[in-house]
Amino acid sequence: MAATAKRWTPIEDAFVLEVHPKVAAAKLGRSYHAVKQRRFNLRHPRTNGAPRVRWTPAEIKILRDEYPIAQKAVDLVPMLQRFTIEQIKSKARYCKIKRIFLGDVNAKVEGHGELVDQIRIRAKQDGIPFYRLDEILDTGTYFKYNSKRQKANLRAVARAVEFFGGTLVIDWRDR
Repeated sequence: MAATAKRWTPIEDAFVLEVHPKVAAAKLGRSYHAVKQRRFNLRHPRTNGAPRVRWTPAEIKILRDEYPIAQKAVDLVPMLQRFTIEQIKSKARYCKIKRIFLGDVNAKVEGHGELVDQIRIRAKQDGIPFYRLDEILDTGTYFKYNSKRQKANLRAVARAVEFFGGTLVIDWRDR
């Protein structure tokens, strides 16, 4: 059974700041690491004003429901007012919650880029890195570096469409 830690007194705090941590640990009957941590906390108090707060199950549910579909983490601040943006992002990382990639909504759609963008979006949604997609489809580095290419590799696009279970349709618009 673990013993509860005794509180630090102002006299101990002053002593910890004056002498070497090993000396303070021996004189105060505390561990060396406890003394070092106390010295750090005294010299570097929390400046962001955000006290440590525990997440309630309701707040975690909001995070799990809203974080994946939010455009930015800032969008969650009105729903989770007790937390800063950094705290929200940190908790999402801790809970292994990832945002769903829906593509760049501001990107211009021109030529074959639309096909490649849709494939890249699908790969991100499925959690497949682009280098891995290129390995699976044997397409060199086409999808990994395609955002900078000008020419379409329709064979690579067709392989990707087939891999993800889609169909490639050509729609001739004769008027």
